[in-house]
Amino acid sequence: MFNKILKLSLPIGMALAVVSTPSFAQVTEACPATAEQVGFNTWLLLENNKIKDGNKVYGTGLSLIQNCPDRYNAQGLGAILLSLMVQSGNTPEQQRDILKMAYLGTSNNDLFYDNTKNTLLKYPDGTEKPFYSYGQVNAKLEKVMVPNFVNLALSGTDMSQLIGSDMTQCPYEQSKQNRAKTEANAFAEIVSGMDEAPPAAVLQRLQALKRVCSKQNFELTVLLAKMYKRNAMRHNNIGTEARHKEAYERAKIARPFVEAVMSFPQTNKDQRDAKDNARRYLKELDKYIKKYETSIECKKTRSAFRQMTEPCPSLD
Repeated sequence: MFNKILKLSLPIGMALAVVSTPSFAQVTEACPATAEQVGFNTWLLLENNKIKDGNKVYGTGLSLIQNCPDRYNAQGLGAILLSLMVQSGNTPEQQRDILKMAYLGTSNNDLFYDNTKNTLLKYPDGTEKPFYSYGQVNAKLEKVMVPNFVNLALSGTDMSQLIGSDMTQCPYEQSKQNRAKTEANAFAEIVSGMDEAPPAAVLQRLQALKRVCSKQNFELTVLLAKMYKRNAMRHNNIGTEARHKEAYERAKIARPFVEAVMSFPQTNKDQRDAKDNARRYLKELDKYIKKYETSIECKKTRSAFRQMTEPCPSLD
């Protein structure tokens, strides 16, 4: 199962007595001038296993996101802290709610990013250095937030609040909405190597990003094709009938995603290369689909006695 892959990010035993996460609209305090320093200090303590109060970490992260909406480093630090607290939630629903706020901080960290606004922070050695959270947030999105999203989706948790089906604009804008591709890549890497079929919530999240992040539409279409094709064909070399049937069903699901890549014009090398790969994907999928259907039809129509001397085509 996938949930054995994602290791705990926190010290064992850190409990979190949170019952709900307030909505982002509930700004209750002004953002203090020291907000980023407080968030940074809390993060250092957490990473060095020097803080055991999960509620303090959660409260700090939530406060940064709620009270400092236009300060991208505060949003980034809030997202980092909450992403590291997800697995301390007492229920899957609580974990999802924490993850939702981490996603909000991740979006604001991107939308309000301004590399002309340095945030000077004091480090443990006493020196002051500029702090840029953008790359750190990307790392947590890839390595912590997306895996937690998949884990929760696989557990059957309602992820509708995180899917983004109601999004009207891309949650990311920097570098041609590149963080959308970063998130999608993380999903694709996990799903491509899963035994399980991709959870519906993952597909819905990726489709929502593809819909609203127009600058990455082509890249996300290619990623969806690659993800579904690889997930399908993981099963085609494992010699049990049930696995072959599963590979066949997934191959049929994957095919429209691969075909979608073919609808793009070939205006640059990336698009030409992607369409060449899509052609190979289609050839591989169609070959397997035909082989499976031929084998099954043979087993239905050819007697067991005849199959002793004229075996049906093998799927292995």
